[in-house]
Amino acid sequence: MPKTCTIETKLAAVAQVEGGRTADAVATATGVHERTIRNKDDAISLASLAWRGSKVGRNVRRGFDACGLFPLSLLKMKARLNTFTRNGVPQHVQLATWLQLKPLVEEEILKLPKPPRKDSSRKRKRVHIGGRLLTHKVLQEIAAGTASSRVSMRKKLTSALPGASSATDIVESVVV
Repeated sequence: MPKTCTIETKLAAVAQVEGGRTADAVATATGVHERTIRNKDDAISLASLAWRGSKVGRNVRRGFDACGLFPLSLLKMKARLNTFTRNGVPQHVQLATWLQLKPLVEEEILKLPKPPRKDSSRKRKRVHIGGRLLTHKVLQEIAAGTASSRVSMRKKLTSALPGASSATDIVESVVV
């Protein structure tokens, strides 16, 4: 029955193979199955082969050559950027009349009006509870207090108005 190995021993075996030892020698020394080491060894060698085969520097240089920017020059880069901002159109070509009018039409005709501002005189109604916890009982007390203050305000308003009559007013004369 093959011996089960932990991940750490398998990684150590692969590291030994990367260090230069053969997979057979590492397999007999560590007890890790040779196929496991070989698979990882093959994967590592293929990845390193692909990395060594990629010619990153050459590809970068060819990309700059294709853009006309190699050897690197600030003047050439600015010229390419200027061409890019004009979308490749030569400088002597004038904008068509409809392209000249487009910003004007966007600003004057197609612009939506601003939404109306909220009335700053109407403020939110706030209740001050004096640092207490806001519980159902406190809310009921506040509601009762505001209801009684509304009634007292109505009484004050009706008594303050000269044309308002109450049940205790005496009428001295009536013209029919």
